[in-house]
Amino acid sequence: MQIKTKETVGDKTRTVELTQIENVNFKIRTESGFDIHTDEALDNRGTGTAPRPLETITAALAACQSVQIVRVKDAMRFNMQDLDVVCSTSTGRIPGIDGNDPVMRFGAASMEISFASDEPDHRIERLKALAVDRCPISQLFEDAGVEIEMTWVVKPL
Repeated sequence: MQIKTKETVGDKTRTVELTQIENVNFKIRTESGFDIHTDEALDNRGTGTAPRPLETITAALAACQSVQIVRVKDAMRFNMQDLDVVCSTSTGRIPGIDGNDPVMRFGAASMEISFASDEPDHRIERLKALAVDRCPISQLFEDAGVEIEMTWVVKPL
């Protein structure tokens, strides 16, 4: 079965506006009109009232990959239920430029993606390949040298 591809769309720029609330507590306004709040823990100069920025990146990775899975599922007319994703990212410290203090960088990421399906193995493998290829946030991690360890759990329907 061939998958019908959409007409190619040109580049798109996304812009957000950040406003400092207090110290490292920020409100980010998206161009679609939503507010995202970020903060740090109390022991890291924050108020502990919103997700940390690195948590939002982990959440964005899980959400982006899930969007692509659903889009590919729909395009393939793939029978799937109960999509669940557990995503983890890890950071570590590397030397800063010119001998400065170490700086934090992502070093690892993993996702466990589970769903129920009665599709044959070859279609499941096609869904996996297309969904991973289409996720720009996954590709951002890969381009930065952070390979995402993916575990797929397919339960019978």
